[in-house]
Amino acid sequence: MEHIANASEGIELLVRKCRFEFQRTENLDYYSKKDLHEAERKYVKYCLAGLTHSKSRQTPRDD
Repeated sequence: MEHIANASEGIELLVRKCRFEFQRTENLDYYSKKDLHEAERKYVKYCLAGLTHSKSRQTPRDD
């Protein structure tokens, strides 16, 4: 049961990190309030799918 709690916490931390990354001035100035929320949701899904190369992630190695 503890493993599930840790996994859930990890996902919550990833979502928080993705939201923080999205909250850039360029995004805040560009989107309306409603569109900002929708774009943020899409960005979080994009991040969780592993399709982004965030600075905090390591680049894959060819071993």
